[in-house]
Amino acid sequence: ITNRAELISSVPGGHRMLDTNYNKLVDRLYFADTGGYVWRLDLSENIGDSSAPSKLTKFADLGDVNTVDSRKFYNEPDVAVMKINGKSVFVVSIGSGFRPHPLDSTLNDNFYILLDKSPYSDPDTTPILEGTLAAIEISGDIGSTSVSQPDGTITDATKNFKGWKVILPESGEKSLSTALGFDGVITFTTLIPDELRNNPDIDACDPPATYGRF
Repeated sequence: ITNRAELISSVPGGHRMLDTNYNKLVDRLYFADTGGYVWRLDLSENIGDSSAPSKLTKFADLGDVNTVDSRKFYNEPDVAVMKINGKSVFVVSIGSGFRPHPLDSTLNDNFYILLDKSPYSDPDTTPILEGTLAAIEISGDIGSTSVSQPDGTITDATKNFKGWKVILPESGEKSLSTALGFDGVITFTTLIPDELRNNPDIDACDPPATYGRF
């Protein structure tokens, strides 16, 4: 496998397996790691042929070690097919969140919808970065939220966006489970720690209360 030495962080989540040429053999994997990277692995179907090795590509770089943006991925990415301006792309969706410390409120976690614009050919070797994603902002109280896209729409060819970044607005809000894309809709959940801590009806001696968003 080419570039395998670049994979230095653990991969606790699953691998999304695809058969992109419909020959009943798995030829593509997408997975993410605790270093904030999302990976694409193109599997060779020529076993034992050193001239056609499997290719590991750093698909996205979305973390920054030792900062508030030191995001970690513990889930398997969801992958779906979408058409943008008449061209098929793979939509890779995954949320970040420090699963061993669900009450952590120091990291800036997000939910990501990443576009693989070369789904049936060699991948782009330049990883997707935060700055190449269109922001989706959530505002309002929990239960009555509104959504806006301050950067414009994803189909704006002049900006060449490579996906979306859903900014999770609450302190410590994180995604701890796998997303599901179906029929043009991506659903995912988030956890908001300590959301109800100041509620007078909650005993201060009880474990901190949390809130889930769907």
